Amino acid sequence: MLSRRPFLIAVVLCLFAARNAEPVRAADPTLVELTGDTMGTYYRVLLTRRDGQKKNEIQTGVNGLLNRIEDQMSTWRPESELSRFNKSESTDWLKVSPETVLVVVESLRIAELSGGAFDPTVGPLIDLWSFGAERGEPRIPTDEEISAAKQKTGWQKVTVRSDPPALKKSQPEIQLNLSAIAKGYGVDAVSDWLIEQGEANHLVEIGGEDRARGTKADGSVWRVGIQAPAGMPQEQTLGPIFQIVELNDRSIATSGDYQNYFEVDGKRYSHTIDPVAGRPITHDVASVSVLTETCMAADGWATAFTVLGAEKGMELAKAQGLAVLILVRGEPKFDVLSTDNWVPVDVTVEDPAESPSSLRTFVAAGIIFVIALTGMAVGVIFSNRRIKGSCGGLATMPGQDGSTCDLCENPSEECQQEIAEGKREPGDCPDDVCEPEHFEV
Repeated sequence: MLSRRPFLIAVVLCLFAARNAEPVRAADPTLVELTGDTMGTYYRVLLTRRDGQKKNEIQTGVNGLLNRIEDQMSTWRPESELSRFNKSESTDWLKVSPETVLVVVESLRIAELSGGAFDPTVGPLIDLWSFGAERGEPRIPTDEEISAAKQKTGWQKVTVRSDPPALKKSQPEIQLNLSAIAKGYGVDAVSDWLIEQGEANHLVEIGGEDRARGTKADGSVWRVGIQAPAGMPQEQTLGPIFQIVELNDRSIATSGDYQNYFEVDGKRYSHTIDPVAGRPITHDVASVSVLTETCMAADGWATAFTVLGAEKGMELAKAQGLAVLILVRGEPKFDVLSTDNWVPVDVTVEDPAESPSSLRTFVAAGIIFVIALTGMAVGVIFSNRRIKGSCGGLATMPGQDGSTCDLCENPSEECQQEIAEGKREPGDCPDDVCEPEHFEV
């Protein structure tokens, strides 16, 4: 399957890399690339090269910052702030960090504005529909079961306090999961930290969510390409991408058709759950992209619009003044909807006979793409590991029994290590943790 979470491709660099394959190095000598693992996916930082730049120190700082965020917001780490909140049966205030408060406040803001389409407490419904950690035989829950699960959800049941920073819930069973927004926050946090280090010109990506600041060495604006959804006709795409947009001190997040579903009696049930209805979404939205100042907001809104669907999503996007692109599956072509303030880069493919440079550009991009795919395959073969991509969004959020992708933290290697140390029994490690069906290209 081509896309579980459609990725944003750094078109300006033609960076096509897989998380577990040897990454393709930045071809532009004016740029420095840093990569690593975080939240069960990858991160990538591109810096404009400058004198006195200390790459190793920057990498160490980024790693430390992202690890601290997981200590605060991961639902897989048992001692994280969020895990302690979720396990607590108290309805009193629980002290957390200002950073966790910031993300929860934004989550609740988007939940309210979206009418609950975004709800960070929806885990019990995910479990009920067999998309949680305990994936039994797919079945259709009864109305009574759906109603009971909904009683254990509700963003309105979470209260936030900034001074001193703390959270509380009005119902002991309520649990928070920030998987649909924490990656975006991580991008913002890294970007802000880089500014403090004097790195004014950079592009930060975590699992397909991007934020750019400043410019490249030649003064040009950072550009990214939005991956074409699976099944989009070739005549509507630019190769593997659909559109190119400029990130002029802005962020972008894309959410969409993850191709994760089950079928019962010939009917398909998507794993993206509408928290209000308590049932999987039924519309044909394939991809939603959002441009905002902060990546945290873009991340959350992309999920909200995916749940709302094209008509309601566009109506809310316009009301909020957000730049949004929605791609809807149709026959024979996809419908392309966007707000007036969504402005893609105008890319005109000229006749190769009249413009040899255009032909050379596309041929070069194709060659790089093939080399990258080869590198991915070689990396996987020699590392004897499967390619892993990003996961995220409310559709992968767990309930009380665990997660297939809690904050996109991949516990597989840790679990294997614990078996080697005698802390776990063989067979205790889940095989499907953060193993989405898509591959990054």
